[in-house]
Formats: sequence, structure tokens, C-alpha cells
Amino acid sequence: MLLLTAALALVTASASSLQQKYEPGASLRIYDVQVPMGELAQLVPGQTPNIDRRIERIDLKTADFGGLTEKFYAEVIGELYVPADGEYPFRLSSDDGATFSLDGKVVIDNDGVHAATPKPGSLTLKAGWHPFVIRFFENSGEERLLLEWQVPGQTSFVPVGPESLRTPAGVTRVVSPGPKRLMGPAGSMRPGNGMPLDRVNPAFTVMTIRPEKFEPKVGAIGFLPDGRLLITTFEPNQSGELKPELRDGEMWVLDGVQGNDRRKIKLKKVADKLQEPLGMAVVNGDVYVSQRTEVSRLRDKDGDGWYETKETVASGWKSDNYHHFTFGLAEKDGWLYGSLSTAIHFQAPGINGPNPPYRGSVFRFDPKRYDPKNPLANIEFLTSGHRTPNGVVVGPKGEIFVGENQGAWQPSNKLNHIQKGGFYGHFNNTQFKTPEYPNGGTPGLYDDRPFVPPALYMPQNEAANSPSQSVVIPNGPFAGQMAIGDVKYGGLHRAFLEQVDGVWQGGMVHWTQGLESGTNRLVWGPDGSLYYGGIGASATWGWTDPKTGKETTFGLQRLRPTGKLAFEIQSMRATSDGFVVSFTKPVAGKIATNPESYAVRQWNYEATPEYGGDKKNRETLTVSRAIPSTDGRTVRLVIPGLRADRVVHVNMDLKSNRGEPLWSTEAWYTLNRKPRG
Repeated sequence: MLLLTAALALVTASASSLQQKYEPGASLRIYDVQVPMGELAQLVPGQTPNIDRRIERIDLKTADFGGLTEKFYAEVIGELYVPADGEYPFRLSSDDGATFSLDGKVVIDNDGVHAATPKPGSLTLKAGWHPFVIRFFENSGEERLLLEWQVPGQTSFVPVGPESLRTPAGVTRVVSPGPKRLMGPAGSMRPGNGMPLDRVNPAFTVMTIRPEKFEPKVGAIGFLPDGRLLITTFEPNQSGELKPELRDGEMWVLDGVQGNDRRKIKLKKVADKLQEPLGMAVVNGDVYVSQRTEVSRLRDKDGDGWYETKETVASGWKSDNYHHFTFGLAEKDGWLYGSLSTAIHFQAPGINGPNPPYRGSVFRFDPKRYDPKNPLANIEFLTSGHRTPNGVVVGPKGEIFVGENQGAWQPSNKLNHIQKGGFYGHFNNTQFKTPEYPNGGTPGLYDDRPFVPPALYMPQNEAANSPSQSVVIPNGPFAGQMAIGDVKYGGLHRAFLEQVDGVWQGGMVHWTQGLESGTNRLVWGPDGSLYYGGIGASATWGWTDPKTGKETTFGLQRLRPTGKLAFEIQSMRATSDGFVVSFTKPVAGKIATNPESYAVRQWNYEATPEYGGDKKNRETLTVSRAIPSTDGRTVRLVIPGLRADRVVHVNMDLKSNRGEPLWSTEAWYTLNRKPRG
């Protein structure tokens, strides 16, 4: 027991020497799958759990599963402290099936539907901490999960308790309601059809452009006029604690990224002591960087390659929560556009904490008119009601768009079209009081205005998870559409927008995976290639590489167009009675005309104070007619029962006239308005 007590002390005593702080216990993540199960199945990657909490011990009964009593899947994740070298017997009891893996090895397999049945297993272990995962499912009946072991000096099994367990401390436990999806074996589920893509789209070749051993967590990205690439990096703070003095952000320049030899890429640090630099704009050679409390213009006045001058060009907002980020930047007509996220407080409903003024806004400013005596004089706060508006962009027709991550008052991820004076759904919490905000904080500027619907809903887990920067595709078959990055889901989505009665709406598909990390920032290069910077921090905020099963935290790559085309959904356009779907290649006629080749669902959302939101008013619709064009490049779908103010999911199990399956069969269309007949 003394050794186990020492292990517990090690969790906190060595925290200062570890990059990651820990606390006793394990993480329990529960996924409501709502389908019968006879054995453990794999989750479709990239999904957020319904419940995520720390548990003291792995001794769980019905009351410990958050109100779920059947048809759910759960994982218990953490590290186990082994006090001395030797062979350790374990015993896993579960109702229904479960497996216990230690150091990546399955120690006990207790799978299947059964009552609470114990099953033993053992493993020879070295002293120290060992990662473990328990996978568990409940089909129906009782709920039970218990892990026991024997340590040296004991002759009987005892439950594994908190003195032997640790899990990362200060984790932002992101959740979302609604059913989660499992992988096969039923149906025709495959990558690109009910599952994330698993490879690079043929339209691109991917090259890693970070030099060996350089592992950047990219906050911003841009090109200098001479063709060199600028990036900013920093260590994401996911601790839940405000660190106002932390200035670990750096700016780097990379030369040679447009070439084909990674070994010839030159790297140089050109600025430091930046604070969470999450936006960049290069305008006429001037470099603007958004930081936590200001936007700065960085200049190398003496020409030595070091940006020694940091001039404030926008400030005046307060950032007093670890989740108070300043995103951006986009330039239009001499204005720079940025956005401000809102607070997270773990004890508040929906983890929606109190905020100072202007949080949850998109703003613009004139960098030439900054007055330090009146720092807000050159700023216009255009909107309110945003939660995590990561990714500001000048989009189609020169309009400003911004991304949004699901959370309190945001039942789904979004892409919003910015309208001056618009309210976008998120109410800053003014009821939850803290010592810093005894009156509950400040509401948004336009919370009393009508809700502005998003141009695009990106349903959590199935379509997106943590959308980030988007860019307009400048040329090729998708010219004018938007590529959208995603930190948690990974890869790129592709969106096609249109205006109906003056309202922006449109659809999205999955475009590519096969990158080295979650995607945070995007920029088109002078060579016509798309450059991306990746970032990540933990299991709740970072893409998990399916090949390794580990979260990724850094990345910098180039996607060079090949001129090749997969058989893809090119776009969707709403009609008065359905959609016209365009494809990159002709569709096989017999399949295309069969209404049963299309599966259609629709739903809408209801914003609540809770974190995320479930789909409401779910309906399954039937395609009554599918009418291909003469050249087979478009199909008109007639779908009775379509409603405005709905998200419409269309799955198209089609092949090209040469037998190619669709690269990605699913499209999500946000039908804010139905066109008139």
C-alpha cells in the first residue's frame, strides 16, 4: 500500500516536470448508439461522446452510466500504476461484453451478451505507469463493469482504485447528444459511405513541408510576397486554467516549400513571445497577427530577418478565460476581420461561463486608425451570438463567413454568413455567477435580434467535429466552392453555397483525408497548391490517426493539384421539389434512375443551454423520381415532403458509367429556403 500511495503522490509531485498534469482516476466516455449489439463493435472515428467524465474507480453499476440503460458503448481510458516488476493477475466482470487492454495488448476478452460474468487474465509488467483501455457495451438488461487485480502481498482480487489510476487533468470534456454510429458489419458502410474517408483524394498529391524534427502546432499561416511561407505556432492551453502571462507563440518562415525536395526547405524563427497567435494576414508586405488581447503588426525594420517591432493595431477587448481566443484574420477593402470566442467554465450549464463585453463577436477594424488612448475607436463589432468562431474568411461573392463549433446554444457545427447586427444563436451566460463576475457577466451586443440561420449546418460527428479555417477554391471543377478544415474530424470538407431569396444556404461533402494531423489553417500558395497547418492537444481536441490510434498534435503539408478527378458529388442545388445533383463524371444510367439508389433524411435543431443538441423532427423521405440529364452529369431528384428550415442528408449509392463508386456518397444540405416553383 505504501508503494501505491507513493504512486498517487507521483501524480501531483512530478506534475511540474511533466508536460501533462494528471489527477487520480480514469476517463469514462459513453456513446449512445441506439442499435442492438451482440458483440463489441468499432465506433465510426471522429465522434464526440454523449458523456465524458472522470471516475474514481472502475467499479460501475447502473447509476454510473449517466441515465443510459441500454444500447450504448463505453470506453474507460487511463494509466495504471504497477508498483513492482512481476506478473499481475486481473479480473474483468461485465454485463454485457467488455475487453481490457494494457500497453496495447488485450489482457482479457469478455465479449458477447451475458450477465455480469467475471473473466481472468494476467500480464507480466514492469514497474511504472501503463496505459490501458476498457471497451464495453450494453445491449439490454443490467449494467455492470468492474476491474479487479492482485498486487504483490495480496492473495485475493480487489477493485482497482484511484490510488493506482491516473488520467490527464484539466481536460475540456466535450460532449454531444444524439445517437452515434458504429462501423459495419451490416450494410455497405465503407470509407466515404457512413464512415470518414481514409485516404488522399486523387485530385491531390500530399507533401510534408516541415523539416525533420520540426513539429509545429500551427495557429496561423500566410505567404510573403516573395513566396516564402509564414506560420505561427504555440502550445494549446487545454488545462482549464487561465495563463495570462504565457507567451510561448513563435513565428517561423519557411523557404523552398513550393519545391519538391523536403531536404532543401529552410526554416528560420523570425519572432517570439506571441500570445496564442491564431490568425494572420499579409497585406502589402505587412504581417498582421491576432493574439489573445490584440492584433499586432509585425515588422522587420532593419532587414535582418527578425521581426523585432510589434505594433498594436487593434485592442480593447478583455480575455480572462482560458477559452478566450482571438481568431482571424481576413482582409477586405482595407479592413481586417477577426472574431472572439466565449468562456468555458466547467461548473456552468453547458460549460458556458460568464464573459466580459464583446465576447462572441465578429469584428472588423482599420489598422491605420488605431489610437492607444481610445483603442476601440477603430473597431466595429459586427455580430454577436458566436461561441467558438474559428476561421474567418472572405468567401463567395466577397462576403464574410466564419466557422462555428457546436456547444452551448449551438446544437451543431456551422458556417455562418456575416450580416452586420446579426445574432448567431449563442447567449453569453449571465446567470452563472463567479467571484470575478458576481453579476453574471455581459450579454452579447445583439442578443435581442432575430436569429440568423447558418449558411451551412455541419452535423456533429457525422459531417464535422471541430471545423476551422475555410478558403475559397479558386479554379478547377470546384471553383467558387469552399474547402473547410477540421481540427478533430481531420481532413477537408467541401461546401457549395447558393442564395435563395437572398438567404445563403448550401451543402457539403467530405473531400479528403490522408493528412498527418487535424486541419487548423489553410492558404492557397502562389503555385496553386493548398497549404495547411495542423494542431491538436488532447483526445477531446485533436484528430486521431486511425493507423496509430493516437491523437495528432502537429502538421504542415502541401496539397498539390494533380488534375485528376475522382467520381464525386460536384454540387447540389435546391429546387422547388427537390435537388439537382451534379457529378464530376457521368453516372451509370440504370442505377441513377432507380429511386432506391437514394436515401434521404431531414431534421432540424433546437438551441438549448446544454452543450450541443440532438436532431429534432427527424423524418425519412422517399425519392419519387430520379431524372438524369442526357450527358449523365446531373440527376434531378424529386423528393416529396421536403421542408424549409431543415438539414437534408442524401446518401447516393451510385457508380459512374465506368463502374467507379462515388468517392463520398453522403451530402448534407442546409435548406433554409425552398425555391419557388
